[in-house]
Amino acid sequence: IDGIFFDEMSNDLALVGYYQALRDHVASRSATARTIGNPGTPFTFDSSNGASGHDVDDYAAVFDTLMTFESDVTEYLNAYVAPTWAERVDASRFAHVVHSVTSDADSKQALTLSKQRKAGFVYLTHDVMPNPYDELSSRFADERARLLAANQAPPGQAVPIPGLALLAGLLGLLGGLLARARGARPGHGP
Repeated sequence: IDGIFFDEMSNDLALVGYYQALRDHVASRSATARTIGNPGTPFTFDSSNGASGHDVDDYAAVFDTLMTFESDVTEYLNAYVAPTWAERVDASRFAHVVHSVTSDADSKQALTLSKQRKAGFVYLTHDVMPNPYDELSSRFADERARLLAANQAPPGQAVPIPGLALLAGLLGLLGGLLARARGARPGHGP
C-alpha cells in the first residue's frame, strides 16, 4: 500500500485535528504514503462542535491531495466554483473527479478546464450514478494520451509538477472492490 484515500470525509473545520491525527498515523506507518482527502463539498464550520481554531488553509494542508470537485460533467462545465483559497496552493494538491462524461467533446472540454482550474489530478468517466466508479472509463486511453501530450516538457526541461494524472486506478477499481465487498453487483449500488 502506497497511499490512503479518505472518502466521504467531513468538511467541518472543527474536525481538522482529527484528520491531522489520521494523517500522522499513516505517516508513522509509511513516510512516503500519499494521502488523499475527499470532502466532495466546500468547507464549513459547524459551531455546534465548538471553536476549532482551524481555518481553510489548515484543512487544505491536512492531506497531500484534496478532492475539490466530485460530480457530473454538466456541473463541472457549467457551475464549478473554485475554492477562494485555491490560488495560494500548488496544483498538485488538488484533484477533480468528473462522472457522466458521455461525449468526446465534453471529455476534451473537461480536461482543458481541469488544467485551467488547477487540478493536479483528474479522473473522467463515462459511468453514471448510482456508482460511477465501478468500471474504468471507456475513454481512459484517449484521456491518458491527451493528458500526457498536454504535460510534455519542452526538450531539455523537466515538467515542474507531476502534471495532470488520472486517479483511475484508485477510484475506478476502488468502486468495484467496494461493491463486491458489500455483496452488490457492480453498477447496481450497495
